[in-house]
Amino acid sequence: MKQKRSIQSLSRKTQKKLLIIGVTCILGLFGINSQPAQDFINEYFDTVSAEVSSSSEVRGNESVSGEFETFSLVADAAQYAKQVTNPDTQSEECQVLRVVDGDTLIVRLNKNKQQVRIRLIGIDAPESVHPDAARNSAKGKTASEHLKAGLHKGDKVYLTYDKEKTDKYQRTLAYVWLGLPPENPTEEDVEHLMLNGILVAEGYAKPKAFKPNTHFKSTFEAIARKH
Repeated sequence: MKQKRSIQSLSRKTQKKLLIIGVTCILGLFGINSQPAQDFINEYFDTVSAEVSSSSEVRGNESVSGEFETFSLVADAAQYAKQVTNPDTQSEECQVLRVVDGDTLIVRLNKNKQQVRIRLIGIDAPESVHPDAARNSAKGKTASEHLKAGLHKGDKVYLTYDKEKTDKYQRTLAYVWLGLPPENPTEEDVEHLMLNGILVAEGYAKPKAFKPNTHFKSTFEAIARKH
């Protein structure tokens, strides 16, 4: 006779998915945006996972998962950032709090300490944390783990925007720069200093523009063709 599994016996990943699906369905019945609740659930489980990981075995800079060694995207871009002589004074300085997946992160704005969810404009990484597990993929997990290995809590980054600042999920739509962005960025600037462009160049995301936020559409497409 099969025994029923309690929710405590399920993996944290499965528990998170069940909670997100349940909350989304309940709030959907009342026409309420479920994204803030999903963010809270993700934040809780990510915190628990981080505590578990910190006590797990680590070999050098590589975790036991063997996915990626820790590195720094900001440090890699630092030398290029030194070449910027005409910085965009309208860019918004912030600090990274955590990476959600291959094209989404949480930051804290330095000007008002507001915590916001950033969706990288103009690109799309494969799904890895979608409530519908069928939409997640190995490539999505790889893209997510790569970004988590290279972008860390406390990293200083800069935001610039396009025509629309938020989407229907209340995410902030932004171009994320790993150093002060130039006032009139070239394709080379985007490829070496903008996180959106770097992810396209490295093959972890593809260009995907949604009108009216298409300022760098041709630039991302040109970078993708080169690589």
